[in-house]
Amino acid sequence: MSLEELVASKPVVLLLNSVDPFSHKIQELFEKFAIPSENINLTFVNSDENGPSLAQQTEALVAELREKSGGRPGQDNTDTLPHVYLGGEFFFGGQDLEKLLVGNPLRNKLIEVGALTLKKIDEVKEIVDGSKVVCFLNTFSPFCLSARDILRKYDLAKDEAIMKYVYTDQVPEGEHIEHAALYLGKCDNLPVLFVGGKSLGSFQELQDMHTKFTFEKELVHAGVYRQPAFDRLESLKEEFGLLMIGNDFSGYSLKAKDIIENLHFSAGNVSIIYENNPETEDLLRAARLSTKSKHAPYIFICGDHMDTKEFFELNEKNTLTALLKDKGILKD
Repeated sequence: MSLEELVASKPVVLLLNSVDPFSHKIQELFEKFAIPSENINLTFVNSDENGPSLAQQTEALVAELREKSGGRPGQDNTDTLPHVYLGGEFFFGGQDLEKLLVGNPLRNKLIEVGALTLKKIDEVKEIVDGSKVVCFLNTFSPFCLSARDILRKYDLAKDEAIMKYVYTDQVPEGEHIEHAALYLGKCDNLPVLFVGGKSLGSFQELQDMHTKFTFEKELVHAGVYRQPAFDRLESLKEEFGLLMIGNDFSGYSLKAKDIIENLHFSAGNVSIIYENNPETEDLLRAARLSTKSKHAPYIFICGDHMDTKEFFELNEKNTLTALLKDKGILKD
C-alpha cells in the first residue's frame, strides 16, 4: 500500500516511530478517545512488517517538508514524525502536543471526520435537561474533586432534579458520555458544569465564580435558590432599623445575638432571625450574595450591611450604642 493510499484508508491515520517516545505519547493520547478500530490506523513506519517501501515514502515526505522549510526544521515541526492524518489530510506533525490539546481542536476534528460518533449526545442532553445543576467529572482528577468540593459548599439539594454528579469513569460507556459532555460544554477537559441547561465551563470558571460571589446568581437564575428570599431580605432591611440573620452553629452569631438582645431598641426597630429552617437558609444565602461576605451573621443597620468585625469593635469601644441612637433605632 502506498503512503497516499494509507492516509486515505481510514478517518484517522497515525504514522509513528516505534523508538520515538513522543510517538508513543501520541498513541496513548488517541487511545484515550476510544476510537473504533475501523476508524483508526496506527502504523509504525520503521517496522519490518511494513517493509522498506513505506519507510522510504515517509522519509521522502519528511525530506520534502524539510526542503520546503529551507533545509531547516519546519517552524510547525511538520518535517518530523509522528504525523497525524485526519480525513485523509495532514493535521499535525512533530512534538508540539499543545497544538493538539489547546482549544480542543483534536476532538472537534475527530467528530468532523467521523472518527468519533457522539452516540451518547442525546443521553447527555437528557441528563442536562433533567437537573438544574449537572457536573460531569471523574473520581481521579484533582480538578474534578476540587470542583465537587466547591459545589458542596452551596448546600445543593440531594434530589437529582436539583443536583446531579455524573462520574464518567463509573458509568457504562463513560468515555462516550465524556466526549459528548465536553463537546456540548465546549470544554477541553473534565469537569464540565451545566446550570439551568447552560454550560458554565470547567473548573477554572467555577472557581472564578465562587471567588467573585457570582455563582449564586447563576443558581438563582436557574431556580435553584428561590428569588422570594431576596425579595424578603430587601423588605426586612426596609422594615427594621437593625436586622441580624444568623444561625445557631456560628459562635459569632450567638455573640452578636447576645449583644443586640442587651440593647434597648425602640418598638419594632429590631429583628433577629436565628432559626434553623429552610426559610432562614434561603435568607442566609440571599444575604451572603448581597453582601459578598462568606460567614454569618449578617447585620444590617438602616438597610446598610455592617461587617461583623466592625460591629464587635464598636461594641468593645462602647460606641455602638451612640451610633444606634444617632440612627434613631435605639432609645435614649
